[in-house]
Amino acid sequence: ACQAALDINQALAQLNSQFIEENYPQLQHRISIVSGETIVGNFGSAERMVYSVIGRKVDDVQFVNQLNKRYATSIIICEDTYQSVKDAFFVRKLDKIDTPSGAQNQAIYELICRKNDPIVHQKLAFVKQYEAALEALLTKDYDKAEQDFMTLMTQYPDDEATIYQMGLIFQMKQNQTR
Repeated sequence: ACQAALDINQALAQLNSQFIEENYPQLQHRISIVSGETIVGNFGSAERMVYSVIGRKVDDVQFVNQLNKRYATSIIICEDTYQSVKDAFFVRKLDKIDTPSGAQNQAIYELICRKNDPIVHQKLAFVKQYEAALEALLTKDYDKAEQDFMTLMTQYPDDEATIYQMGLIFQMKQNQTR
């Protein structure tokens, strides 16, 4: 699933390049990968049949897909998926969340590429800086988190996840002063 998601990203990037040249609007997409049990199949009766997926993890997929929008990422994977693929894929830990299915304090990750992809070397320093800033935020060291995310914002001003985390820090620091 992770490789398929990366392949989709690459194919859409190529297609969007063509669209730009031909003055067409670009396609936007979000992919979320959540591991867990579901029931998949045909449901209903002979008069009305529908193919569907049901289960608690379906709600998690929809929820995580909305997080892609918040962080302006295209592929997010959950903790269970990460544990299955961590040796093969390079990721950025984005945050910790509580899921609709009841899992608390679960890490979510942006899927970036395979670990053997040359882009890893370009992204490694950024990911390490982001994850260190995130750890400061999660441990409520707001001053350090703010300083680290500010540094990231000057180096990577278009990273929406960093911008979002800075907004969170601002809110938390304001709440502390009340």
